[in-house]
Amino acid sequence: PTQTTREVLSRTAHLEDMNEDSAVYNISQEDVWNATNETFEQYINDLEKVVDELTPRLQSRLKSDWRRAEMFELKTDEGDTILVAEDEETFDDVARRKLEHHTHYTSFVNDESLRVTNGAEAKVKRKLYQEGYPVKDRRALKEGSNLDISMEGISLRDYQSEWVERFVEQGSGTFVGPAGSGKTVASLGVISELSSETLIIVPKQELAQQWEDEIVDKTSVTRHQIGQYHGNEKNVRPITIATYD
Repeated sequence: PTQTTREVLSRTAHLEDMNEDSAVYNISQEDVWNATNETFEQYINDLEKVVDELTPRLQSRLKSDWRRAEMFELKTDEGDTILVAEDEETFDDVARRKLEHHTHYTSFVNDESLRVTNGAEAKVKRKLYQEGYPVKDRRALKEGSNLDISMEGISLRDYQSEWVERFVEQGSGTFVGPAGSGKTVASLGVISELSSETLIIVPKQELAQQWEDEIVDKTSVTRHQIGQYHGNEKNVRPITIATYD
């Protein structure tokens, strides 16, 4: 596949097999849910750039998967977390039937929402995800303390600046790009733009050290302001790098 094809499919599908002559990509529910496109129409337009023909049956399935990711969201209301369904039918068929009183929620707010048990947000999201309904988390999160940080010795490329701008504007996001496109540098751009305490989560300790080195090399942050949290090292600092292994 060409560079353009790989870039598009990295946003819309996942690679299953590849040899010298061809590559096999698959589009799972999770691929649709994790797509970076803002609308389903943009998602289909991306696919049509690299796929000769999207059959009506495939488009219907993709649309159904996309709609499932729009059915539930978590919101904050006067300090409580509220799970809201898009409509009463979805709430009855999924939330009322699959979520358990006390374990997941304390009470129903109305015919389309419920009050989540304190501290059970992750359980609710996990349960609904397992049922095929990823939850959009739009809770009002606590802001960390301010952090005086700026980029040093490097400038963002135009597309990296666009990534950072969209991330800050939307309050969240996923950077998708081929190796060497500068996703780590763009992430440092986000941290610099937000100027706030930061938690970075990586799969391995080696990557934690790589992140620390990149931060020190490309920003005004010193090593004293960076903590690593894994194994026997448990240091929480303005920027904390933790592992999930």
